[in-house]
Amino acid sequence: MHYHARPHLSVHTRAKAHSAVAGAAYRLGLRLYDERTKTWHDYRRRALSDSVVRALTIAPDGAPPWASDPAVLWNAVEGAERRKDGQVARDYRCPVPIGFNETQAADLAEALARFIADELHTSVSIALHRDAARDAFGVLKPDGQRGYHAHLYFPTRPIKPGAVEGAPAFGLKLEVFRDQTAGAEALERLNAKWAELSNLIASASGLEVRVDHRSYKRMGMARTAEPQLGQAATAMERQGTQTRLGDALLAHRAARNGASPEPAGMTAAEGADAAATRTDGPRVTPRPPSLGVSAAFQAPQPTSKPAAKLGAPAVVTPRPSASVRRAKYLTQEEWMQSPVAWEPPPIVGLAERFDAVYVTRVASSPGGIQTGVMRTVKAVQWFLNALVMVGKALLHLDREYKRFSTVRFDLQCDADQKREALAALRREQDQARRPYTPRMQAAHRRRLAQIRTMEEEVADRARLSVSIDAQMADISQRAKPWRSQAIHDRFKLKGHLAELERQDQQAVEDLLGVANSDELPWLKLYTSKTEPTLSLQRLVDEAETQARRTDRTTQRAYRPKR
Repeated sequence: MHYHARPHLSVHTRAKAHSAVAGAAYRLGLRLYDERTKTWHDYRRRALSDSVVRALTIAPDGAPPWASDPAVLWNAVEGAERRKDGQVARDYRCPVPIGFNETQAADLAEALARFIADELHTSVSIALHRDAARDAFGVLKPDGQRGYHAHLYFPTRPIKPGAVEGAPAFGLKLEVFRDQTAGAEALERLNAKWAELSNLIASASGLEVRVDHRSYKRMGMARTAEPQLGQAATAMERQGTQTRLGDALLAHRAARNGASPEPAGMTAAEGADAAATRTDGPRVTPRPPSLGVSAAFQAPQPTSKPAAKLGAPAVVTPRPSASVRRAKYLTQEEWMQSPVAWEPPPIVGLAERFDAVYVTRVASSPGGIQTGVMRTVKAVQWFLNALVMVGKALLHLDREYKRFSTVRFDLQCDADQKREALAALRREQDQARRPYTPRMQAAHRRRLAQIRTMEEEVADRARLSVSIDAQMADISQRAKPWRSQAIHDRFKLKGHLAELERQDQQAVEDLLGVANSDELPWLKLYTSKTEPTLSLQRLVDEAETQARRTDRTTQRAYRPKR
C-alpha cells in the first residue's frame, strides 16, 4: 500500500477577499486584468520558473469559444456574482502519485478536468504544478520524492450552451453543491474518479503505484493523517523559527516511523533525524545543505548518496575529489555541501601527457630527466583542479546573488508603484463627501476595500524585501571563505608554474602543448605574464565559453627571475 495525500476541494469567496481572476492568474502563471476591481494580476514569473508545468483551460461541449479563454472567462465569472460574499470559484487540488512523470501527471489532470467539465457543464482551468524541492522544514527531498499536484479551478455556475460572452452566459448555482450533504456526495465522486484514473494510468505505464480515495478509517487502518502546518508555520519553520505546529508534525512522524516501515513523505532514517532535533530545550530546525543559495536555486546533487541518508544497506559510498579533502580555508562541511564536491576532477591525465612529451625531449639532452619537474607538474594539475572547482562554486553564488538583486529591484519598483497608488486613493478618500446616496455608499465601501487590499500588498512586499536582503547578506557571508580559498589556490598555482619555469624553461611550453581544449584556457590564463583584472566568476565564464577578452586593463603579474 502506498500512502499518499488525498484531493482537497476549497471554495473561493468574496467574504475572504478572494478574486476568481487573481486565483486563475496565480495558478496558471498568467497576467490577467480584473475588470471588477480594475487591477492587474501578474504571475508570469511562476510560468518562467519550474513551478507551473502545464496550464490549460478547457470548456464543455456546446460552450462558446470564449469559455476557454482565461481572460474572458474569469472576468465573466466575476460579473455573474452580485453578492459581496458570493462564492466565485472552486479549487480542486489533487495530488499526483509519486512516480508519475510530467506527461503522465498532465494526462491525469486533463482527464479529471474533462470529467468535471462534462459532469458540471462548466469550464475548468488546469494548472499542473511541480512540488517544492524542500519539505516544510527546508530539508531537500530525496530523489524520486518530488512529484506534482494539479489545481482544477472551475466556476460555481454552469455555462449556458451557445450563450453570448459575458455574465448572462452563466446559469444558477451548481445543484451538486447546494448543501453540505450534496457537496459531500459530489466530492466523493470526484475523489473516486481521481483514484480510478490514477490507477489506470499507473497500470498502463507499468508502475506499481496504487492509490485509494478513501480515508484510513474507512479502509480499516489504524493510522492517522499528518497534522497540517499551514502557510505561516511553514514559512517560519523554513526560516529556522520553532513553531508549535512544527513540533506536532515532527512528533507525529517520529511516532509513526517507529511502527510503520513505509511512512509517507519521509524515510525512517529521516524521521529519526527530524525527531532528534526536538529536545526539551531550544532546538534548531533542520536546515537544508546549501552553498549559500536559497531553496529557489537547487545545486546539482551527487548521483549516489551515502547509505545512511537512504536507510539502505551499507555500500561503498562515493568519495569526493582530492581537492575537497585538502581545502585550507573551507571546512569539510562547507566542501561537502558545495555543488562541485562530488563532481569528477575536470583536469585528468595532464601530468601523464606531459611526462610522455618531456621524456622524449630530454632523453638525449645533457641534463637528462629531472624528477622534480614531474612533481611540480603534478602539483600544477592538482591546484589547477582545485581552482577550477572553487571557481565554479563561486560562479553559482554569484549567479544566485544577481538573481536575488534582480528580484529585489523589481520588488522595490512594484512597491513604489503600490505606495503611489495607495497615496492617491487616500487623497481621494479624504476629499470625498459624506456618502448619502446608495451609489455614493457603494463607491465609499469599494474605495475602502481597495485601500485595505493595497495596504496588505505593500506590507507583503516590505516583508519580502527584508527576507531577500537577509538572503543576499547570507550569500555574501558564505562566499568569503570560498574567495579566500580561491586566492590561496591561485597563489600556489602561480608559484608552482614559476618553479616549473625555473627548473626547465621549455617545460611550460610543453605543458601548453599537451593540454586539451578544456585545459588550455586555464593554463594560458595563469601562465601569461599579464592577466586581466576580472573577478574569478568572470574568468570562469570566459574560460568555459573559450571567449576570453584581451582588451581589458592589465596589471603587473608574476615575472620569473632569469
